[in-house]
Amino acid sequence: MQLISLLTDFGLKDPYVAEMKLVLIKKCPKATLLDITHQVEKHNIVEGAFLLEIAVPFFLMGLFTWPL
Repeated sequence: MQLISLLTDFGLKDPYVAEMKLVLIKKCPKATLLDITHQVEKHNIVEGAFLLEIAVPFFLMGLFTWPL
């Protein structure tokens, strides 16, 4: 099973998350996309790292995470 998790500061008011997911689906059609969050404060690396740290214990082995 191919899983790709996404953690971004894109927000949800525009189509960026959907556009990124569509590109990933085209490149990896068998992958399952998992949204951690897209609500990280803009450019707040510390917040993103904290949220990723909280989520990591629940990840499946081999999960690829793409923090953007």
